[in-house]
Amino acid sequence: MSVIWSFIFDKLTDPLDLPLPLWQQWLILGIIEIVAYIVAYRTVGDMYDDGWISTGFAGSLFHWLIRLCLFVVIWAVTYAVIAVGKFVYAHWLPTVIVAASLIIIGVVIWLIRRKKASHA
Repeated sequence: MSVIWSFIFDKLTDPLDLPLPLWQQWLILGIIEIVAYIVAYRTVGDMYDDGWISTGFAGSLFHWLIRLCLFVVIWAVTYAVIAVGKFVYAHWLPTVIVAASLIIIGVVIWLIRRKKASHA
C-alpha cells in the first residue's frame, strides 16, 4: 500500500518547483522532503504510542498525508521567500524607499499617540 501512497505523493508534488536554477531547486526540495519525512515519521510514531492508531494501513495513510501537507506548506513558504527576495533584489532602491517611508510614518503615528496619551 505504501507504494500507492508514494506514487500519489510523487504525482502531487512533482509539479512544485522553485524559481531557482535546477541544481539549487533540487537541493532545496530534497531538504524539504527530508524534513517532511522526519516530521511525518515521528508524528506517526507518536500517534502509535498514544494509541490514536494501531494498524499499518492507518500508519501509512497518516504518514503520507502528514508528509504531503507538510511538504506543500514548507514549499509554499520557501517559494514566497524566494520570490520576495528576488523582487527586493531586483528593485532594491524602491523597496528601501517604501520601507523607510513606512517606518517614518509608523514612528510619527506612535509619537502622536504617545503625546496624546500623556496629555489625557
